[in-house]
Amino acid sequence: MIATVLIAIAAGAASALMFASIVSGALISLLLFYLAPLPLMVAALGWGPLTASIGGIAAAVGLGAIFSLPYCIAFAVTVALPAWWLGHLALLGRRLGGGVRRDVSHLPAEQDEMAEPPGRQRDGDGERDAVGQAEQGAEADRSGDAAEARAKRSPADRSDHQRQRCQIEQDERDQRARNDRGEHQGRRSAGDQGYQSKGHHQLSRSLRAVRGISPQPSATGRPGSLMS
Repeated sequence: MIATVLIAIAAGAASALMFASIVSGALISLLLFYLAPLPLMVAALGWGPLTASIGGIAAAVGLGAIFSLPYCIAFAVTVALPAWWLGHLALLGRRLGGGVRRDVSHLPAEQDEMAEPPGRQRDGDGERDAVGQAEQGAEADRSGDAAEARAKRSPADRSDHQRQRCQIEQDERDQRARNDRGEHQGRRSAGDQGYQSKGHHQLSRSLRAVRGISPQPSATGRPGSLMS
């Protein structure tokens, strides 16, 4: 707590000195006057809005005591209050411990947009790109390791692999040859059966023809001429 108070007083003193430099009338004092809220804003972003409010109150009281009350009011309205408010809005979208975001659902739409600046979205996109590149690199490393493993395979392993592949191909050729022989034998057996059935058919026709022209016995019991 003491360190926070000391930082707040230091930031308030720096802001008050930059604000009071306008009294000198120098040209550089105009730049310092416009940069007067910067120390309080840094204190608010680094140590919280409470630190900026303590520093602003201390600086306003010091300016009022040294110069006059209008300086105190002008510093409080134009420097201390805007620095504290901007620091408070900037810290609304920060992540708490464990990656949990602060609840900003109760804020208006404008404050919600200010609580989550575009830079944070760009940081998230950059993190996703980095993760994607890391995954691609890991996949490339795995493929490279596999290629090295294949390259480091001993000649005996490669010869065994070739022998196994040749054996598989030979088995496939033998199987196709057996299938071809079985089909050929089936066609031959079918042709032989057709030929035998055709021969039997012709033989039966010949027998019927012979029986049809055989000589008829005559009335005397002797074979005679054919009866018309």
